[in-house]
Amino acid sequence: FEAGPPFEKNGLEWSVITVKGQSFMIHQIRKMIGLAVAIARGHTGLNTMEGAWGMNRIDVPRAPGLGLMLDTVHFEKYNKRISGDGMHESLDWAGQEEAVEKFKEDFIFSDIMETEAAERSMMTWLSECLPLHTFVPRHFESEDREPSVLRNAHLKATKYAQIRQDTAEEKSSDLTETESTEDNPGVEI
Repeated sequence: FEAGPPFEKNGLEWSVITVKGQSFMIHQIRKMIGLAVAIARGHTGLNTMEGAWGMNRIDVPRAPGLGLMLDTVHFEKYNKRISGDGMHESLDWAGQEEAVEKFKEDFIFSDIMETEAAERSMMTWLSECLPLHTFVPRHFESEDREPSVLRNAHLKATKYAQIRQDTAEEKSSDLTETESTEDNPGVEI
């Protein structure tokens, strides 16, 4: 796990984070990044990372998928076991490194950065999704069901907004009925 130096492009700050492994579970990288960001921003502590290695399935946020890409396929085991036997050559990207890097810069990174600048998926995730996580074992696996203060506030605000919208729709409906009876005074609704 390696974080590159931060840099600025398109008015946003970026860092290339490299994770190398033999294989990954579904959403594993997004959850690793999500938890690292949550710890760095003070939403939880290092104890959550330690707890995530245990038997309980911890409520860990998934970072947005924009920017996640398979950078390099490594063939170390193949090269160690099979290449050099006189029949098989080793597999590597040494001869294509310059072309691959140019392609990534010109097409992949530029598209990722333009999309984030336009859609703000990471900024939305940081402000709206990340605070909703409790960082405790999932509710169906835990006796600790206490949601975070921020999550409670978000749930109350969402409920309040829905009530206001429902009330506004009812008033609008009442106005429409009143207007139609005024247009036709002999008709009762």
